[in-house]
Amino acid sequence: MEIDKLSEIVIVGKPNVGKSSLFNRLVGGSKALVDSQPGMTRDLKSEKVIWNNKSFSLIDTGGWIPEDHPILNQIHKLIEKKLITADLILFVVDAFQGITPDEKYLSNYFRKFNCPIILVINKADNPSNWALNISDFSSLGFNSVTISANHGLGIDILLDNIVTHIKSSKTSPISAQSEKSFKLTIIGKPNAGKSSLINALLNDQRSLVHELPGTTHDAIQYPIQYLNKTWYIADTAGLRDRKKIRDRIESLSLNQTLYEIQTCQVVLWVIDGSENLTHQDSTISNLLYKSFRPLVILINKWDIRASNVAQDQVKSIIKKQFLDLNYAPILFISAKTKLNLNQIFPSADRVYQESLKRISTSLLNATLQKAITQTPPHYKKGHLPNILYAHQRSGHPPAFEIFVNRPESLKDSYKRYIEKYLRNSLKLNSIPIQVVFLKK
Repeated sequence: MEIDKLSEIVIVGKPNVGKSSLFNRLVGGSKALVDSQPGMTRDLKSEKVIWNNKSFSLIDTGGWIPEDHPILNQIHKLIEKKLITADLILFVVDAFQGITPDEKYLSNYFRKFNCPIILVINKADNPSNWALNISDFSSLGFNSVTISANHGLGIDILLDNIVTHIKSSKTSPISAQSEKSFKLTIIGKPNAGKSSLINALLNDQRSLVHELPGTTHDAIQYPIQYLNKTWYIADTAGLRDRKKIRDRIESLSLNQTLYEIQTCQVVLWVIDGSENLTHQDSTISNLLYKSFRPLVILINKWDIRASNVAQDQVKSIIKKQFLDLNYAPILFISAKTKLNLNQIFPSADRVYQESLKRISTSLLNATLQKAITQTPPHYKKGHLPNILYAHQRSGHPPAFEIFVNRPESLKDSYKRYIEKYLRNSLKLNSIPIQVVFLKK
Protein backbone atom coordinates (compact mmCIF):
# COMPACT_ATOMS: atom_id res chain seq x y z
CA MET A 1 0.00 0.00 0.00
CA GLU A 2 1.55 3.27 -1.06
CA ILE A 3 2.13 6.32 1.12
CA ASP A 4 1.15 9.67 -0.43
CA LYS A 5 4.09 11.84 -1.38
CA LEU A 6 4.35 14.94 0.77
CA SER A 7 6.40 18.00 -0.14
CA GLU A 8 9.89 17.60 1.30
CA ILE A 9 11.45 20.51 3.22
CA VAL A 10 15.15 19.90 3.95
CA ILE A 11 17.03 21.69 6.74
CA VAL A 12 20.73 22.24 5.94
CA GLY A 13 23.63 24.26 7.27
CA LYS A 14 26.90 24.08 9.16
CA PRO A 15 27.16 22.11 12.42
CA ASN A 16 25.87 23.76 15.59
CA VAL A 17 23.78 26.50 13.96
CA GLY A 18 20.57 25.06 15.50
CA LYS A 19 19.20 22.80 12.74
CA SER A 20 17.97 20.10 15.14
CA SER A 21 16.58 22.71 17.54
CA LEU A 22 14.62 24.17 14.62
CA PHE A 23 13.48 20.69 13.58
CA ASN A 24 12.22 19.97 17.12
CA ARG A 25 10.46 23.33 17.28
CA LEU A 26 8.67 22.84 13.94
CA VAL A 27 7.57 19.24 14.63
CA GLY A 28 6.52 20.07 18.18
CA GLY A 29 8.70 17.77 20.27
CA SER A 30 12.20 16.58 21.10
CA LYS A 31 12.57 14.28 18.11
CA ALA A 32 16.25 15.04 17.40
CA LEU A 33 19.18 15.03 19.81
CA VAL A 34 20.43 18.52 20.63
CA ASP A 35 23.75 19.37 22.25
CA SER A 36 26.31 22.17 22.04
CA GLN A 37 28.86 19.71 20.66
CA PRO A 38 28.78 19.71 16.83
CA GLY A 39 28.12 16.50 14.91
CA MET A 40 25.07 15.26 16.84
CA THR A 41 22.97 14.65 13.72
CA ARG A 42 24.29 12.23 11.10
CA ASP A 43 21.32 10.36 9.62
CA LEU A 44 18.31 11.90 7.91
CA LYS A 45 15.42 12.35 10.35
CA SER A 46 11.96 13.18 8.97
CA GLU A 47 8.61 14.08 10.54
CA LYS A 48 5.27 15.24 9.21
CA VAL A 49 4.30 18.86 9.98
CA ILE A 50 0.84 20.46 9.50
CA TRP A 51 0.42 24.24 9.29
CA ASN A 52 -2.68 26.12 8.11
CA ASN A 53 -4.24 22.86 6.87
CA LYS A 54 -1.19 22.06 4.73
CA SER A 55 1.12 19.17 5.49
CA PHE A 56 4.71 18.56 4.52
CA SER A 57 7.64 16.32 5.41
CA LEU A 58 10.40 18.09 7.34
CA ILE A 59 13.87 16.54 7.11
CA ASP A 60 16.75 17.22 9.49
CA THR A 61 20.28 16.60 8.18
CA GLY A 62 23.81 16.40 9.49
CA GLY A 63 25.99 19.49 9.66
CA TRP A 64 27.77 20.21 6.38
CA ILE A 65 31.54 20.58 6.80
CA PRO A 66 33.49 21.14 3.54
CA GLU A 67 36.23 18.69 4.49
CA ASP A 68 37.36 15.29 3.21
CA HIS A 69 36.65 12.57 5.78
CA PRO A 70 35.03 9.10 5.34
CA ILE A 71 32.05 9.77 7.63
CA LEU A 72 31.66 13.40 6.48
CA ASN A 73 31.66 12.23 2.85
CA GLN A 74 28.84 9.79 3.58
CA ILE A 75 26.86 12.50 5.40
CA HIS A 76 27.28 14.75 2.34
CA LYS A 77 26.09 12.00 -0.01
CA LEU A 78 22.95 11.42 2.07
CA ILE A 79 22.18 15.14 2.05
CA GLU A 80 22.87 15.51 -1.68
CA LYS A 81 20.54 12.65 -2.50
CA LYS A 82 17.75 14.30 -0.54
CA LEU A 83 18.39 17.79 -1.98
CA ILE A 84 17.90 16.44 -5.51
CA THR A 85 14.24 15.66 -4.72
CA ALA A 86 13.61 18.49 -2.22
CA ASP A 87 10.78 20.99 -2.73
CA LEU A 88 12.32 23.63 -0.46
CA ILE A 89 15.65 24.15 1.34
CA LEU A 90 15.90 25.81 4.75
CA PHE A 91 19.48 27.10 4.94
CA VAL A 92 20.13 27.74 8.64
CA VAL A 93 22.80 30.22 9.78
CA ASP A 94 23.88 31.62 13.16
CA ALA A 95 22.85 35.26 13.71
CA PHE A 96 25.32 35.75 16.54
CA GLN A 97 28.26 34.30 14.61
CA GLY A 98 27.55 36.18 11.40
CA ILE A 99 28.42 35.14 7.86
CA THR A 100 31.50 32.91 7.43
CA PRO A 101 33.44 31.57 4.42
CA ASP A 102 31.63 28.25 4.88
CA GLU A 103 28.24 29.95 4.41
CA LYS A 104 29.48 31.62 1.24
CA TYR A 105 30.67 28.26 -0.08
CA LEU A 106 27.44 26.49 0.90
CA SER A 107 25.20 29.20 -0.59
CA ASN A 108 26.80 28.66 -4.00
CA TYR A 109 26.70 24.91 -3.58
CA PHE A 110 22.98 24.75 -2.64
CA ARG A 111 22.04 26.90 -5.64
CA LYS A 112 23.16 24.05 -7.93
CA PHE A 113 20.08 22.02 -6.93
CA ASN A 114 17.71 24.52 -8.58
CA CYS A 115 15.43 24.46 -5.53
CA PRO A 116 13.82 27.39 -3.66
CA ILE A 117 15.89 28.41 -0.63
CA ILE A 118 14.86 30.27 2.52
CA LEU A 119 17.73 31.61 4.60
CA VAL A 120 16.82 30.97 8.26
CA ILE A 121 18.80 33.31 10.53
CA ASN A 122 18.68 31.48 13.87
CA LYS A 123 19.67 32.41 17.46
CA ALA A 124 18.24 35.89 17.02
CA ASP A 125 16.83 36.21 20.54
CA ASN A 126 19.04 39.15 21.59
CA PRO A 127 19.19 41.96 18.97
CA SER A 128 22.22 43.57 20.60
CA ASN A 129 24.25 40.46 19.71
CA TRP A 130 23.27 40.07 16.06
CA ALA A 131 21.82 43.29 14.64
CA LEU A 132 25.03 44.25 12.86
CA ASN A 133 25.29 40.82 11.19
CA ILE A 134 21.89 40.84 9.48
CA SER A 135 22.99 43.08 6.61
CA ASP A 136 25.92 40.74 5.93
CA PHE A 137 23.55 37.80 5.34
CA SER A 138 21.69 39.75 2.65
CA SER A 139 24.80 39.40 0.47
CA LEU A 140 24.01 35.68 0.09
CA GLY A 141 21.02 36.67 -2.07
CA PHE A 142 18.23 34.65 -0.41
CA ASN A 143 14.90 35.62 1.08
CA SER A 144 15.45 35.38 4.84
CA VAL A 145 13.47 34.88 8.04
CA THR A 146 14.92 35.80 11.44
CA ILE A 147 14.06 33.37 14.25
CA SER A 148 15.05 31.87 17.57
CA ALA A 149 14.41 28.12 17.54
CA ASN A 150 15.06 27.86 21.28
CA HIS A 151 12.55 30.59 22.20
CA GLY A 152 10.04 30.12 19.35
CA LEU A 153 10.50 33.63 17.96
CA GLY A 154 9.55 34.02 14.29
CA ILE A 155 8.51 30.37 13.89
CA ASP A 156 4.99 31.27 12.72
CA ILE A 157 6.42 33.60 10.06
CA LEU A 158 8.80 30.87 8.90
CA LEU A 159 5.95 28.35 8.64
CA ASP A 160 3.87 30.84 6.63
CA ASN A 161 6.81 31.18 4.23
CA ILE A 162 7.22 27.40 3.98
CA VAL A 163 3.60 26.65 3.05
CA THR A 164 3.66 29.23 0.25
CA HIS A 165 6.31 27.09 -1.48
CA ILE A 166 4.82 23.62 -1.06
CA LYS A 167 2.46 21.68 -3.28
CA SER A 168 -1.21 21.07 -2.59
CA SER A 169 -1.78 19.60 0.81
CA LYS A 170 -2.31 15.88 1.23
CA THR A 171 -3.59 15.57 4.75
CA SER A 172 -3.62 11.78 4.96
CA PRO A 173 -0.16 10.26 4.44
CA ILE A 174 -1.54 6.77 5.00
CA SER A 175 -4.46 5.11 3.29
CA ALA A 176 -7.68 5.28 5.26
CA GLN A 177 -7.91 1.48 5.04
CA SER A 178 -4.72 1.07 7.06
CA GLU A 179 -4.84 0.11 10.69
CA LYS A 180 -3.00 2.05 13.36
CA SER A 181 0.79 2.29 13.18
CA PHE A 182 3.26 0.13 15.07
CA LYS A 183 6.85 0.73 16.06
CA LEU A 184 9.80 -1.65 15.85
CA THR A 185 13.03 -0.64 17.56
CA ILE A 186 16.32 -2.04 16.28
CA ILE A 187 19.03 -2.35 18.91
CA GLY A 188 22.42 -4.00 19.21
CA LYS A 189 26.11 -3.39 19.83
CA PRO A 190 27.94 -0.77 17.78
CA ASN A 191 28.71 -2.02 14.27
CA ALA A 192 26.37 -5.01 14.44
CA GLY A 193 24.74 -3.91 11.18
CA LYS A 194 21.63 -2.08 12.42
CA SER A 195 21.79 0.80 9.94
CA SER A 196 22.66 -1.57 7.08
CA LEU A 197 19.55 -3.55 7.96
CA ILE A 198 17.41 -0.39 7.89
CA ASN A 199 18.76 0.52 4.45
CA ALA A 200 18.16 -3.01 3.15
CA LEU A 201 14.56 -3.04 4.41
CA LEU A 202 13.91 0.37 2.87
CA ASN A 203 15.81 -0.38 -0.35
CA ASP A 204 17.35 3.03 0.17
CA GLN A 205 20.43 4.64 1.73
CA ARG A 206 18.71 6.46 4.59
CA SER A 207 20.95 5.59 7.56
CA LEU A 208 24.66 6.33 7.64
CA VAL A 209 26.78 3.16 7.46
CA HIS A 210 30.49 3.01 8.26
CA GLU A 211 32.85 0.40 9.70
CA LEU A 212 33.70 2.79 12.55
CA PRO A 213 31.45 1.97 15.56
CA GLY A 214 29.23 4.71 16.96
CA THR A 215 28.19 6.13 13.59
CA THR A 216 24.52 6.46 14.58
CA HIS A 217 23.66 9.03 17.27
CA ASP A 218 19.95 9.73 16.90
CA ALA A 219 17.08 7.25 17.06
CA ILE A 220 15.66 7.61 13.54
CA GLN A 221 12.18 6.33 12.59
CA TYR A 222 11.29 5.20 9.07
CA PRO A 223 7.78 4.13 7.89
CA ILE A 224 7.26 0.82 6.06
CA GLN A 225 3.92 -0.64 4.97
CA TYR A 226 3.24 -4.30 5.79
CA LEU A 227 -0.05 -6.21 6.24
CA ASN A 228 -2.17 -3.03 6.17
CA LYS A 229 -0.08 -1.58 8.97
CA THR A 230 2.45 1.22 8.94
CA TRP A 231 5.47 -0.05 10.83
CA TYR A 232 7.80 2.67 12.04
CA ILE A 233 11.28 1.21 12.36
CA ALA A 234 13.57 3.06 14.78
CA ASP A 235 17.30 2.81 14.14
CA THR A 236 19.18 3.44 17.39
CA ALA A 237 22.71 4.10 18.55
CA GLY A 238 24.86 1.07 19.41
CA LEU A 239 24.50 -0.03 23.03
CA ARG A 240 27.64 -0.04 25.16
CA ASP A 241 28.23 -0.59 28.86
CA ARG A 242 27.36 2.58 30.82
CA LYS A 243 30.72 2.32 32.61
CA LYS A 244 32.51 2.77 29.29
CA ILE A 245 30.54 5.85 28.26
CA ARG A 246 32.57 9.02 28.71
CA ASP A 247 30.98 11.17 26.00
CA ARG A 248 27.87 13.33 26.57
CA ILE A 249 26.57 12.59 23.08
CA GLU A 250 26.81 8.84 23.66
CA SER A 251 25.04 9.22 27.00
CA LEU A 252 22.18 11.13 25.35
CA SER A 253 22.01 8.51 22.59
CA LEU A 254 21.80 5.70 25.16
CA ASN A 255 18.93 7.39 27.00
CA GLN A 256 17.08 7.88 23.71
CA THR A 257 17.60 4.21 22.81
CA LEU A 258 16.18 3.13 26.18
CA TYR A 259 13.13 5.34 25.55
CA GLU A 260 12.62 3.78 22.10
CA ILE A 261 12.72 0.29 23.65
CA GLN A 262 10.10 1.17 26.25
CA THR A 263 7.73 2.78 23.72
CA CYS A 264 7.82 0.21 20.90
CA GLN A 265 5.62 -2.81 20.17
CA VAL A 266 8.48 -5.19 19.25
CA VAL A 267 12.27 -5.01 19.67
CA LEU A 268 14.57 -6.34 16.94
CA TRP A 269 17.90 -7.27 18.56
CA VAL A 270 20.65 -7.43 15.93
CA ILE A 271 23.61 -9.67 16.88
CA ASP A 272 26.80 -9.81 14.82
CA GLY A 273 26.80 -13.41 13.57
CA SER A 274 30.38 -13.16 12.29
CA GLU A 275 31.81 -13.15 15.82
CA ASN A 276 31.29 -14.94 19.10
CA LEU A 277 28.96 -13.63 21.80
CA THR A 278 30.52 -11.07 24.13
CA HIS A 279 29.97 -9.66 27.60
CA GLN A 280 28.18 -6.72 26.02
CA ASP A 281 25.67 -9.10 24.43
CA SER A 282 24.94 -10.42 27.93
CA THR A 283 24.48 -6.85 29.17
CA ILE A 284 21.98 -6.15 26.37
CA SER A 285 20.10 -9.38 27.11
CA ASN A 286 19.72 -8.32 30.75
CA LEU A 287 18.44 -4.92 29.61
CA LEU A 288 15.87 -6.56 27.32
CA TYR A 289 14.73 -8.91 30.09
CA LYS A 290 14.08 -5.96 32.40
CA SER A 291 12.37 -3.91 29.68
CA PHE A 292 9.65 -6.59 29.26
CA ARG A 293 9.07 -6.02 25.54
CA PRO A 294 8.26 -8.57 22.79
CA LEU A 295 11.46 -9.51 20.97
CA VAL A 296 12.85 -11.04 17.78
CA ILE A 297 16.58 -11.88 17.72
CA LEU A 298 18.31 -11.31 14.37
CA ILE A 299 21.67 -12.99 13.77
CA ASN A 300 23.14 -10.67 11.14
CA LYS A 301 26.10 -11.18 8.77
CA TRP A 302 25.23 -14.87 8.48
CA ASP A 303 26.54 -14.83 4.90
CA ILE A 304 30.13 -14.58 6.18
CA ARG A 305 29.81 -17.14 8.98
CA ALA A 306 31.82 -20.34 8.65
CA SER A 307 29.85 -22.81 6.53
CA ASN A 308 30.34 -25.63 9.04
CA VAL A 309 28.44 -23.78 11.79
CA ALA A 310 24.86 -25.07 12.02
CA GLN A 311 21.97 -22.76 12.85
CA ASP A 312 20.59 -25.20 15.42
CA GLN A 313 23.94 -25.15 17.19
CA VAL A 314 23.95 -21.34 17.36
CA LYS A 315 20.33 -21.25 18.52
CA SER A 316 21.20 -23.68 21.32
CA ILE A 317 24.15 -21.51 22.41
CA ILE A 318 22.04 -18.33 22.43
CA LYS A 319 19.17 -19.92 24.39
CA LYS A 320 21.60 -21.28 26.99
CA GLN A 321 23.56 -18.02 27.19
CA PHE A 322 20.43 -15.86 27.50
CA LEU A 323 18.10 -18.05 29.55
CA ASP A 324 15.74 -15.20 30.41
CA LEU A 325 15.12 -14.60 26.69
CA ASN A 326 14.94 -18.20 25.49
CA TYR A 327 11.34 -17.67 24.34
CA ALA A 328 12.35 -15.19 21.61
CA PRO A 329 12.29 -16.37 17.96
CA ILE A 330 15.68 -16.31 16.23
CA LEU A 331 16.23 -15.43 12.55
CA PHE A 332 19.49 -15.78 10.62
CA ILE A 333 19.80 -12.86 8.23
CA SER A 334 22.19 -10.83 6.13
CA ALA A 335 21.55 -7.14 5.58
CA LYS A 336 24.16 -7.25 2.82
CA THR A 337 22.67 -10.09 0.75
CA LYS A 338 19.08 -9.63 2.08
CA LEU A 339 19.03 -13.22 3.33
CA ASN A 340 15.72 -13.94 5.13
CA LEU A 341 14.79 -10.26 5.42
CA ASN A 342 11.31 -11.19 4.19
CA GLN A 343 10.80 -13.14 7.45
CA ILE A 344 11.38 -10.19 9.80
CA PHE A 345 7.97 -8.50 9.52
CA PRO A 346 5.93 -11.74 9.70
CA SER A 347 7.91 -12.79 12.80
CA ALA A 348 7.49 -9.40 14.44
CA ASP A 349 3.77 -9.41 13.67
CA ARG A 350 3.29 -12.93 15.10
CA VAL A 351 5.13 -11.98 18.28
CA TYR A 352 3.11 -8.79 18.66
CA GLN A 353 -0.24 -10.55 18.11
CA GLU A 354 0.72 -13.18 20.70
CA SER A 355 1.60 -10.44 23.18
CA LEU A 356 -1.98 -9.10 22.92
CA LYS A 357 -3.52 -12.37 24.18
CA ARG A 358 -6.09 -12.06 26.94
CA ILE A 359 -6.62 -15.19 29.04
CA SER A 360 -10.02 -15.58 30.65
CA THR A 361 -9.94 -15.66 34.45
CA SER A 362 -11.62 -19.07 34.50
CA LEU A 363 -9.08 -20.64 32.12
CA LEU A 364 -6.18 -19.01 33.97
CA ASN A 365 -7.30 -20.33 37.35
CA ALA A 366 -8.10 -23.78 35.97
CA THR A 367 -4.59 -23.95 34.50
CA LEU A 368 -3.09 -22.73 37.79
CA GLN A 369 -4.94 -25.44 39.74
CA LYS A 370 -3.65 -28.12 37.38
CA ALA A 371 -0.11 -26.89 37.99
CA ILE A 372 -0.62 -26.98 41.76
CA THR A 373 -2.23 -30.46 41.64
CA GLN A 374 0.59 -31.81 39.49
CA THR A 375 3.32 -30.38 41.73
CA PRO A 376 2.14 -28.92 45.07
CA PRO A 377 4.25 -26.26 46.80
CA HIS A 378 6.63 -27.37 49.57
CA TYR A 379 6.96 -26.23 53.14
CA LYS A 380 9.37 -23.36 53.68
CA LYS A 381 10.40 -22.25 57.15
CA GLY A 382 7.62 -24.33 58.65
CA HIS A 383 4.87 -22.86 56.48
CA LEU A 384 2.91 -24.34 53.58
CA PRO A 385 1.84 -21.53 51.22
CA ASN A 386 -1.75 -21.62 50.00
CA ILE A 387 -2.15 -20.37 46.40
CA LEU A 388 -5.63 -18.87 46.11
CA TYR A 389 -6.39 -17.43 42.66
CA ALA A 390 -4.96 -15.45 39.74
CA HIS A 391 -5.94 -12.82 37.18
CA GLN A 392 -4.31 -11.07 34.22
CA ARG A 393 -3.29 -7.44 34.43
CA SER A 394 -4.24 -5.00 31.67
CA GLY A 395 -1.69 -4.14 29.00
CA HIS A 396 0.75 -6.23 27.02
CA PRO A 397 2.71 -8.48 27.07
CA PRO A 398 0.68 -10.67 29.48
CA ALA A 399 1.32 -10.18 33.19
CA PHE A 400 -0.39 -12.33 35.82
CA GLU A 401 -1.01 -11.67 39.50
CA ILE A 402 -1.24 -14.76 41.72
CA PHE A 403 -2.52 -14.28 45.26
CA VAL A 404 -1.01 -16.35 48.06
CA ASN A 405 -1.56 -16.32 51.81
CA ARG A 406 2.22 -16.43 52.41
CA PRO A 407 4.08 -15.48 49.20
CA GLU A 408 7.38 -15.29 51.11
CA SER A 409 7.06 -19.04 51.74
CA LEU A 410 7.14 -19.85 48.01
CA LYS A 411 10.53 -21.05 46.83
CA ASP A 412 12.04 -19.34 43.77
CA SER A 413 12.23 -22.70 42.01
CA TYR A 414 8.49 -23.17 42.50
CA LYS A 415 7.76 -19.69 41.15
CA ARG A 416 9.75 -20.57 38.02
CA TYR A 417 7.80 -23.82 37.74
CA ILE A 418 4.47 -21.97 37.83
CA GLU A 419 5.65 -19.46 35.20
CA LYS A 420 6.87 -22.23 32.90
CA TYR A 421 3.64 -24.21 33.34
CA LEU A 422 1.47 -21.19 32.50
CA ARG A 423 3.62 -20.29 29.51
CA ASN A 424 3.43 -23.77 27.99
CA SER A 425 -0.22 -24.48 28.82
CA LEU A 426 -1.52 -21.09 27.65
CA LYS A 427 0.64 -21.20 24.49
CA LEU A 428 2.62 -18.06 25.29
CA ASN A 429 5.82 -19.50 23.94
CA SER A 430 7.28 -16.60 21.92
CA ILE A 431 6.83 -13.62 24.23
CA PRO A 432 7.89 -12.46 27.68
CA ILE A 433 5.36 -13.02 30.46
CA GLN A 434 5.39 -11.76 34.01
CA VAL A 435 4.11 -13.68 37.03
CA VAL A 436 3.85 -11.72 40.27
CA PHE A 437 2.99 -13.41 43.59
CA LEU A 438 1.09 -11.13 45.97
CA LYS A 439 -0.10 -11.50 49.54
CA LYS A 440 -3.83 -11.93 49.98
